[in-house]
Amino acid sequence: MKIFSKVLNYYQKKFGQYPFSDFKIVETERRGGYAPPGQFLLSSQLIDNLDDIGIFTIVHEVAHQWFPHSKMFFPDYFLNESFAQYAAFAYSDFIGITQKENNSLKKKILFMDFGLDGTYNELERVKDHIVYEEKPLSDISLADGRLYQWAAYYKGFYFLRSLATEVGRDTFDLVIRKIIEDKNLNPISADEFVNSLEKMSGKKLKYQITDWLNTNKTLDYELSDFSSVKLPNGDYKTTIYIKNRGEITVPFEILATSKSGEKFTGKVNDFVSNGASFEFITPEEVMKTEIDPDWYLLDADRTNNYYPRKNKISFLYSNYSVTGDQYFYYPSFTFGQRDKVRLGLWATNIYPVLPEMLKRNIVPVEWRAGLFYGFGTKRIGYKLDLKTIISVPSYRWEAGLNLSNFRGSENYSAFINYNFEKDENHFKHNIVNVSINRDQIYDIAYYDSKDYEKGSNSTLLFDWDRLLNKEKEHFNIKIGQRVFGSNYPYSKITMELENLFPVLNRWFHFRIFGGIVRGNSPQQEAVYLSGSVRPTSFAYWFVDPDTKISTQENLHTKGDANLRGYLGQHLKGKNGVGVNFEIPVPGLSMINLFSDIGNVWDKKFGILKYGFGLGFDLKYIRIDFPFYINKPMKNEKAFAFRWLLELSF
Repeated sequence: MKIFSKVLNYYQKKFGQYPFSDFKIVETERRGGYAPPGQFLLSSQLIDNLDDIGIFTIVHEVAHQWFPHSKMFFPDYFLNESFAQYAAFAYSDFIGITQKENNSLKKKILFMDFGLDGTYNELERVKDHIVYEEKPLSDISLADGRLYQWAAYYKGFYFLRSLATEVGRDTFDLVIRKIIEDKNLNPISADEFVNSLEKMSGKKLKYQITDWLNTNKTLDYELSDFSSVKLPNGDYKTTIYIKNRGEITVPFEILATSKSGEKFTGKVNDFVSNGASFEFITPEEVMKTEIDPDWYLLDADRTNNYYPRKNKISFLYSNYSVTGDQYFYYPSFTFGQRDKVRLGLWATNIYPVLPEMLKRNIVPVEWRAGLFYGFGTKRIGYKLDLKTIISVPSYRWEAGLNLSNFRGSENYSAFINYNFEKDENHFKHNIVNVSINRDQIYDIAYYDSKDYEKGSNSTLLFDWDRLLNKEKEHFNIKIGQRVFGSNYPYSKITMELENLFPVLNRWFHFRIFGGIVRGNSPQQEAVYLSGSVRPTSFAYWFVDPDTKISTQENLHTKGDANLRGYLGQHLKGKNGVGVNFEIPVPGLSMINLFSDIGNVWDKKFGILKYGFGLGFDLKYIRIDFPFYINKPMKNEKAFAFRWLLELSF
């Protein structure tokens, strides 16, 4: 009763008199809350375990006594839910529960229907949900199910918040109160509501209806840079630069934080040529800034709302070659938007306090286990690799298991190898591998949907790999079957040859690739033009493991046709060929000129593609600048600045 009393008093001051003579609180077994006129139906579970989310639910339902029961939005009916969401956030801000723990409640509520727990800033995953919808809000009705939910609780809510940001929140609330008290205006449309705001504020606001309700345009502000200079009087002038990466332009607030933690806020109203700037004069130097700190706008990509950018590099140190009774464990630290700190505990070849006789007689298993825990995401992942040498008929045989579950996928494989030759210290091996694999992607948000698709893929793999110094032959056959829940019957054959004529390696290196795919395969098994679609294991450890990784962009993995200049195009097909040449610069072996030629296609070969550029091989890190390609994208030039980073540990 206390909560209801406080909420009613707050809303009456904000939006006018409660429209009914009494109200009833009804306990039900129905999930969540529901608000007929003058009544509040709440689940017994919510009442018995009342937390901040429960309070927000009550506050949301109470707001429905004003919209739609006192004044109804129509035909834009979804705005009745949007208003209740707006009012509930206003009250939650008033009592301070949305500011607790770095806005965690706000994030939890905003992301609830995306299947996220809201205790962390899972920005990259949310981006996929909120950017592109099937149709504009003005075309959505109750019959659209989930889309109606999106319109009512999210985009419509942000439409109201965007209006409130532009006219000022006090003016916005006053207009709502006047509309509710106007008995001649019922129902009210979005156009009529915006007309009232225009009269009260003197601002032109119709563009917000066009952008938010009648189109699928997106808003994406990027805080691109800031500069700070000390003035003669000892103060600091900080200039903040903002770019508009989207199609919607609305006013927004900006936050600057000084060295001592003091916060300063400002408001940006206009853009010029998709750019804007704002100046702060502060007694101390500004250390960081943020666009829309209170999350008032539906920004499609909040990862670029901060400056300086939050680092997404993690470091993991471990060792596959531990011998005897040693064991190693090392933490992996991730500094990123989501986990803040991710701890990974790796252990290798541990034989705990076993008698010496027993140690000598157990199977010589080399094993490596990893357990990850993210303090921000509160997610647990694991990876376990087991390998043993089989002494019968010879020590050339190896068998093992690989199990893992992290980054939205489960991967299980059992393998057996035969080593014709193996001397990794001198870059020599000749290995045949046969394995049974089951890979399942259950959370596509970790992957680029242009390259991957959700589902289970069960395969039988035959792989031959020969390496002699820089000379390499690699032949791979993969057969997918409808077993273990998989729906992909297909076959894939690839061949890769490198530096077959060692006598020529002094002057140039070359690589030849060919691949074909037949049957119904997942798109990650296609042949890709710009490089392999699969990141190396090092890409997972050195790039924030909880952000989306695409090797078809700037993070490159050598493989497939490997036409490096075609990054960003995500071109793939059922057939592919590629030839790659590299010519080291005399006297500067770390620098080389390269040229790539090839294509990928489904039925017709089409136009041969090629490109060339300059590469820097720093042993463990390679950076390529493919400055020319013959078939650029529509808005791309043939000669352009492009770059790729490859981790080649």
